[in-house]
Amino acid sequence: MIISSQESIQARETQKYYLKPSYHHKLYDGEKCFNCLGWSSIDVLQFLWGKPWNEIALGYVHSLRPSAVYVSTGMFTCDTCTWRVKVLIDKDNIIENISQEVEVGLPDGIHYGGYGLDQAMKDQ
Repeated sequence: MIISSQESIQARETQKYYLKPSYHHKLYDGEKCFNCLGWSSIDVLQFLWGKPWNEIALGYVHSLRPSAVYVSTGMFTCDTCTWRVKVLIDKDNIIENISQEVEVGLPDGIHYGGYGLDQAMKDQ
């Protein structure tokens, strides 16, 4: 199926957020660009917390389309790898936490990535 460039533009306009093509990628919502991007870690898949880490849990983790999956019993590095999923398990292979490292748009006046967004949410 061949899609015309006009149909392609309309398809893109129906998406709420996408990366605006440019040298410096900016998160774009159709009207406003975020001039700054930050990184954060967001808790995900809470229904798996307290369950065993196995292939079923891994199947759910893959639904997040991670760039990598990092499973640990407590030692994590302080680097950031966008879209990586970190799974914290205890000594009995029970999931304690699952989080995903994400890229976020920073509205005007918000600095310091996820920390700044968290503070702004608390102030609302």
